Amino acid sequence: MIDETPGPQAVTEGRSALSVLSHVMEGLPRRQCAVLIALRVEGRSRADAAEWLGMSLRSVDTALRQALRHCEKAAQGVVT
Repeated sequence: MIDETPGPQAVTEGRSALSVLSHVMEGLPRRQCAVLIALRVEGRSRADAAEWLGMSLRSVDTALRQALRHCEKAAQGVVT
């Protein structure tokens, strides 16, 4: 049998990545964070996220674009 549980290095790398993601998400305004989570983590449709958050589709698209731009800059080391 093969043990498929992550080893110590994989666990450490995963925790590090999660820490970075948490830091990046803390830098987002609440609305952008909610849209990003609803669409990318929970897999909601744009229409469902808009209704759930009380936003228009256009506002959801704008918030997602801004959130992704923030994450991209953070990945490049531009955001501290």
